[in-house]
Amino acid sequence: MQATPRRSRDTVRWSTIAVAAIVALAFPVRAQDDAYHYFKERRILKLDAKRLAMTTSRDAEATRDLIERTLAARVARVSRWFGKDALLVEFMEPLADRAAVVRAIEFLAKNGAFDFISPVFSDAPGRPITLSRDTLARAVNPSESAAAVEAIDAHWTGTIEDHAFGDMEHAYRLRTAHRNGFSALAETNALAGHSAFMFAEPDFVACADPCLIPNDPLFAGQWAL
Repeated sequence: MQATPRRSRDTVRWSTIAVAAIVALAFPVRAQDDAYHYFKERRILKLDAKRLAMTTSRDAEATRDLIERTLAARVARVSRWFGKDALLVEFMEPLADRAAVVRAIEFLAKNGAFDFISPVFSDAPGRPITLSRDTLARAVNPSESAAAVEAIDAHWTGTIEDHAFGDMEHAYRLRTAHRNGFSALAETNALAGHSAFMFAEPDFVACADPCLIPNDPLFAGQWAL
């Protein structure tokens, strides 16, 4: 993995907020919906039951065959997604409901061929939004750093990859040990609800509208791109 170039804290902070804003969709929130927290505000995630995303060392054809055998569901296409060994899988027909998506990811997570399987969510125009294995979190202030680390130890299954993410003090990049994206999202939300954190959000992978690219001359060098 290449080292992240150093840059101003403000630039990285606004890059993180900009990515989160892409997935801050204007859908009504219901108790049964999937959601994440933008700082402390709960935001809906619109589940796309026709697609899954995953990381695997298998090629597209081998992945298609394995998924069709495991899930007994016809795959329309397998395409490259953002990130190393990442694939986006689209089914011929949507899975029946959220419970079917949950079961599909649980089955695939038990297979050693997949490092991580994410549900796919969609923005208003229908572009895919997926989870990565990472979560970004920041303590409310330095005095809460110890409490934040204790909360991570209590609620997070995985590792702390960075204790000063983006050169921000008491900001953490966490990597889940779960293969199941729903499990990682649940643990991220548990951290988000903890009083020691200013925010805890999934490090989403999303497609931005090119018309919304900011005029920041350092934008092309951001860690998320």
